[in-house]
Amino acid sequence: MAEAVPLATLLAARLPGCEALRWPVGRAADAYGPAAIPLVACALPALALLAHAVPALSRASVHGRGDLPPVPPPSVPRWRPLCPRHRGASLAR
Repeated sequence: MAEAVPLATLLAARLPGCEALRWPVGRAADAYGPAAIPLVACALPALALLAHAVPALSRASVHGRGDLPPVPPPSVPRWRPLCPRHRGASLAR
């Protein structure tokens, strides 16, 4: 959609009384070539997403929030042998 806006602007510039709509796109295309239009159409939304993401990601934290109670440690050990024959066996032999 972003790349359609400059094209629509150029088409609208052909209407009577709307010639002023041509100059931004026309100047950019004349100065930097036709590749400038898609570049600007992609770079501006990317910069807007970056401006939105930087504050949101800087507030993200892996640490717990201060207003929540701490989570108690698990009462069950993390590793348990599934087979009853190995429950008393140690890992070092």
